[in-house]
Amino acid sequence: MIGLIKHRISMACTGLLYIGAMLAGLAGFGWGLILAFTVIFFIGLAAQSPDIWPERAADWLRGETLSRNGLRILIQLLLVTFCFSVGRGIGGIAGTVAPLPLGVPLGLALLALPITRLLRGDAGSPGAPAPDTGAKEA
Repeated sequence: MIGLIKHRISMACTGLLYIGAMLAGLAGFGWGLILAFTVIFFIGLAAQSPDIWPERAADWLRGETLSRNGLRILIQLLLVTFCFSVGRGIGGIAGTVAPLPLGVPLGLALLALPITRLLRGDAGSPGAPAPDTGAKEA
């Protein structure tokens, strides 16, 4: 039951990331903001799955790691661009721009990061104990 609740909260946090980027487009902010949201999305990805990242600095320079993380960054860039464009499109169809300060869309997206990390706990940390699966020992 707790796992289901954590999953739903995690999905809501992911929604905050997407809504933040969409609201930035709806508010008519410049395309330069896509870089900021791409960084936030990438940090969100790292917070959700810290165990997929290399632990040693030397491992970051391997070709396999560079290509895999380059692809991850490209995917995050495409997601941000899509969400931002949807917001711009909605604003264009409605013929209005949402009067939002920059802090609202950025704040929504940034709010998702600590919540996502708290949900993850220490399960992805090196040396952390294995998560309790609820199984009883015989």
